[in-house]
Amino acid sequence: GLDYLSTIRIMPEALDCVKVKFIHGEIDRIAPIKEARRLKDCLPQAEFIAIKKAGHMPFLADGFENVFNYGHTL
Repeated sequence: GLDYLSTIRIMPEALDCVKVKFIHGEIDRIAPIKEARRLKDCLPQAEFIAIKKAGHMPFLADGFENVFNYGHTL
């Protein structure tokens, strides 16, 4: 469960050669957007897409499918 995740350290350098796209809800209270942006900052090749008015499950937000069509902040 979530207790397990609290003990894990994410190592961004392990993703140096991987194409990464962060898709994050701006109002996520479980994993705040500030933390996701910090991870993105460690991966210059990564793309970061913030979805306005979306929480922890941004795929439920109106217009989510546009992330893949346009690749920009919604």
